Amino acid sequence: MLRCALSTLFLSLSLFTNSTAAKITPQVEKFPFGFYSVGYGTGNPRLCGEILKSLKDNGITLLGPYYGKDFDALKQTCYQAAAQLHLDSIYYIPIIDKQSQKVASFLTPESAFRLRQQDDIADQVQEQIELVSSDPALRQTVKWWGIMPEELRSWRKEEMDYLSNLVQSIRAAEKKLGLQPRPIMMYEPSNRRKKLLEVTGRYLDIQAIGTYTRDTSDSAQIKAIRDSAITLTQTAQEIGTYPIVTLPLSKPYPSSMSPEEITQIIRRNTYIALIDGAKGILVWSWATRKGLSSADRNIQAAAYASVAKDLNGPLNLGEVFLRGKTINIESSRSNAVLIRALEYKNDLFIILANTGSSEEQLTLSVPVGLKPTSVISQAATLTNQGGTSVSLKKYGVLALKFNK
Repeated sequence: MLRCALSTLFLSLSLFTNSTAAKITPQVEKFPFGFYSVGYGTGNPRLCGEILKSLKDNGITLLGPYYGKDFDALKQTCYQAAAQLHLDSIYYIPIIDKQSQKVASFLTPESAFRLRQQDDIADQVQEQIELVSSDPALRQTVKWWGIMPEELRSWRKEEMDYLSNLVQSIRAAEKKLGLQPRPIMMYEPSNRRKKLLEVTGRYLDIQAIGTYTRDTSDSAQIKAIRDSAITLTQTAQEIGTYPIVTLPLSKPYPSSMSPEEITQIIRRNTYIALIDGAKGILVWSWATRKGLSSADRNIQAAAYASVAKDLNGPLNLGEVFLRGKTINIESSRSNAVLIRALEYKNDLFIILANTGSSEEQLTLSVPVGLKPTSVISQAATLTNQGGTSVSLKKYGVLALKFNK
């Protein structure tokens, strides 16, 4: 009896420690940057092409996920437009809970237990992957699979059994259809710590983490972004997953803030995620929802897109963040200024973001003879007096390029 109990315990623990598949790294030419639920709230699916065209013109490279099972007119139009625009897409694979006859959402212990035992998971996965592979537009644009439900909890064996089954079913369906394996992604909530991310990450190729906090103060938002980005990046370095940071577009900023101030905050927050190691950005979400007008949404979406343009437009900073080598650099600074220095090809790039509540000044120590060029500058000034001196106003971000 004791031997049986120990064997059962070992089997349970093995589900939490063994990887189900080798990692498949996303093959990206541009820095991945996209929005969830593009087009929702317009009431007109035909607008999706115009929306995506505008987003692509501003550096967006990725059509983010959609929820729900129905392959409705909006999804069909948006995926077709993404294919025509040569955008990559993420495709969430929906699973129907037999008992509720609804797409499985955030799992309760009871529903997780049912899904673990449900005998048609592989068939449902096969159906969805066949849908993608048989449609020319979907086959071209869909580059990543997404796990539904999201936020599966590593401390619940039923949910890890379900995740393992789903991943194996995806790989089996790809093999049966003669498809090259695509990376598999799951969204993780912002309260997941490194040990928990390591467990779910063993089944995944891509992990996207949230940055949400109920505290709307600037300092709390900064802390949420930094905690999530740093934790996910450290996890990725150890287990080989690809780290995506998900930033919020779900509610309006206070009416006392001007569009210019909102733009500065969003740009600064996005650069924080980049400085702390994000290899991709997803924004949740483009959809208009209760309490968020289309005007509010457009201001925030444009702010995010302005960073995407820094990354994937003429400045091409995405190449630096994706393929540059991070190095240490000395500076005289307060803890309010975040700095990341990267060597890329024959140049040195230094990216800074002011997280403080007032203007910050600092001097950067760079090799003698290097002359700085301001690549991007918002609320910042630059001098060169016995070193490279920078003055960053509140919310300021700055990227410097030094030619070697």
